[in-house]
Amino acid sequence: MAWEKSEVVSVDDIWISPRGTIYRIVEVGIHQATMRKGVHGEGRKSFKWLNSFDGWAVYKEAS
Repeated sequence: MAWEKSEVVSVDDIWISPRGTIYRIVEVGIHQATMRKGVHGEGRKSFKWLNSFDGWAVYKEAS
């Protein structure tokens, strides 16, 4: 059985791209995630296939 990325990507997660851009996940579908730029998710909307998050990291704020 193949590993499913949708088990890792969930709504309201904040991810950093390999270039350092921050995105908030606003919706997760069957094959793709809908993201918005910025920590608060107020920027431009973009889409990403769930199997193409290699090299990305989950962003965690210091508490």
